[in-house]
Amino acid sequence: MRTLTKAGLAEAFDVSLPTIDAWLRRGCPYIREGANGQPWAFDLPAVIAWHQTRDTTPATLPNYAQAVLEQRPDFENY
Repeated sequence: MRTLTKAGLAEAFDVSLPTIDAWLRRGCPYIREGANGQPWAFDLPAVIAWHQTRDTTPATLPNYAQAVLEQRPDFENY
């Protein structure tokens, strides 16, 4: 399994680092918390699944993961 850093996750979702910090406060899943020079580590499919369960317009839920992958085909193999 390949992992993403905070910066990589922000890039994948096209959001800012403060947005990722807000997601973490709201329960965004992670593999490893960043500390002592070690970066945060995230599993993209787990974060997509978590993001889909958040309060979002129901019509957007089924297509969200596909939209992320269409925007970033380089993440397709995660």
